[in-house]
Amino acid sequence: MMRAVGSATLPARDRMQFVEMTGAVLFQLADADQVPQLRTAGVQDVNVYLNACRAMLRLADEPMMSELGAIDCPTMVLVGELEHSCPPRASAMITDAIPGAELTVIPGAGHCLHFEAPDITNGLILEFIERQR
Repeated sequence: MMRAVGSATLPARDRMQFVEMTGAVLFQLADADQVPQLRTAGVQDVNVYLNACRAMLRLADEPMMSELGAIDCPTMVLVGELEHSCPPRASAMITDAIPGAELTVIPGAGHCLHFEAPDITNGLILEFIERQR
């Protein structure tokens, strides 16, 4: 199942409930002006970027798609529309390989969903957890 979402907010009471249910740290961006720097920070460190490239190249010799079919728990794949490392098309392939998985594409977001679209990301995770109850 694939869907795109628009903007959404997670009310404070739901944020607290989410933290209590999962023990998770909710994501929040202090200043929306930080998004462009966050999008480029990962590729500015040559070693980090090369390591990611090596990992992707390794998948050509050791694909993991067949292993994804063994996942037998509820699975949600979140991806930003502008994601460059694992773009929506690749995320759709991953989702298709996991039985019952669902894919959500967040418009206008890139690699750092938790910084770029924290309210949407948190809301989607909370909604997903609630549906599993």
